Amino acid sequence: MPSSDHNTIGPIMDIIRKVQPKVVLDIGVGCGKFGMLIREYLDGHWNQRAFHDKSTWKTVLVGMEIWKEYITPLHEYLYNEILIVDAFEYLKNCNHLGSFDLILMGDVIEHFTLEQGKELIEILKSKWMVPGAHLVIATPNFQTQINNESLAVFGNKHEVHRSRWTANDFMELGLSVRIISGRHLIVDMVKE
Repeated sequence: MPSSDHNTIGPIMDIIRKVQPKVVLDIGVGCGKFGMLIREYLDGHWNQRAFHDKSTWKTVLVGMEIWKEYITPLHEYLYNEILIVDAFEYLKNCNHLGSFDLILMGDVIEHFTLEQGKELIEILKSKWMVPGAHLVIATPNFQTQINNESLAVFGNKHEVHRSRWTANDFMELGLSVRIISGRHLIVDMVKE
C-alpha cells in the first residue's frame, strides 16, 4: 500500500535530521509522507527557513513512483521532480539525476525479488551515492505473504511482496550497516 507503519517515522526522521542531506532521492513516494516530513524538518523552521515559501528551500528532493495514480498535487508541490518509473530499470539504465547524499526506500525493497533488491542496492551504491551518503531502507520484520497476487492493493500489482529481508541480507552487501529492529527493519547503510 502507499503507506507504511507509523513506527518507522521517528527512527527514519532521526537519521535524516542527523545527516542533513542536501540532495535526496525518495524511491516509492507512495502517499508523500516522507516528502512532507523532509520539507518540514530540512526546509522548515528547524533550519530557520519558511516551510511554506519554496524560495527558501535548500534541499533538492527527487521522488520516484511506479504507480502514477498515487501522485497528487501535494507531491507536485513537495518534490522538485517526480519520476513515474520502474525504479529498478530507471536507476540501472539512466544517469541524468546526478548523485545523492541520502536515498530513502521506505517499504519498497520487499516489492523486488531478493536478487533484484540486492542488485538495486549495488546500483545505488556504485552509481548514485556520493562517499558518505546514506541509504535508508525500511522493510517488514515479520512474516508476510510472498507473491500473493490477491494482495495487489488498489489493483496495483507493484504492491505485492516479492521477498522477505533479514538483517543478514543487508549486512552481506558491503556497506556499513546499522540496523534498528522492531516490527520493521530500518537499515541505515553508509557508503564509505
